[in-house]
Amino acid sequence: MAKLNNKEKEWVDARQRYSLTHAQVQMARELEIIPRSLAKLTDISVPEYVQQHYLERFGRSEPAVVVSIESRAKQEQKDNAMEKLALKKLGPKPKEPEPLPVARPRKKNRPHVSIPVPPRKRK
Repeated sequence: MAKLNNKEKEWVDARQRYSLTHAQVQMARELEIIPRSLAKLTDISVPEYVQQHYLERFGRSEPAVVVSIESRAKQEQKDNAMEKLALKKLGPKPKEPEPLPVARPRKKNRPHVSIPVPPRKRK
């Protein structure tokens, strides 16, 4: 089984607690619903709520392609492993040459001119 992060675990728990299908979980995630907020729904069942709002927002009854949380996590882990292998085959990144030092402009030798300050008044 693929290793799930905390957000994915929350969705797996919500799927079991509210008897949601994989499609309904995906719809809720696309609607950006927080799994903890589903507990506040009392007047309507959670699956109906998700389907109703998904239809209103996206204009279709369910996603075109349904992917479960577990299979999505497994695919992400495979992709990450493949990316690591590809990076190992390429070897270390070539170091970029260090930039040449920037020559600072020289200060011109100007005579020091002081501005006279008026004397203080004593109290």
